[in-house]
Amino acid sequence: MAVSSLLLVALGGALGSVLRYVCTILVSSSPGDVPLATLGVNILGSLVLGVLTGFAPTHSTMLLFGTGLCGGFTTYSAFTTDMLALAEGARPLPAVLYGGLSIIGGLAAAWLGILAGRALR
Repeated sequence: MAVSSLLLVALGGALGSVLRYVCTILVSSSPGDVPLATLGVNILGSLVLGVLTGFAPTHSTMLLFGTGLCGGFTTYSAFTTDMLALAEGARPLPAVLYGGLSIIGGLAAAWLGILAGRALR
């Protein structure tokens, strides 16, 4: 494992984490108790990673933007804890809506991203 690879992942991860924090601040409202900031970053991150995957970038580019940036930007842990908070708060409809939108939206965004990346290649 090269130090340069670790630095690329660290740089991308730091940038992704800061961008996620900014999105959380900018998207403060949650209509129907659905955590829109987490939903948005996870779907957007799926799209970006899909584009990268479809485009087939260099290994270094994938480390910086795929593993680092998308890894720091998206968050499975926040998704799961948000789902549990909604379910434990006796809000099953928002929990199901949030879970469904997250999974279906993420898959659709990744698929569209792969198609876009292949078209750019």
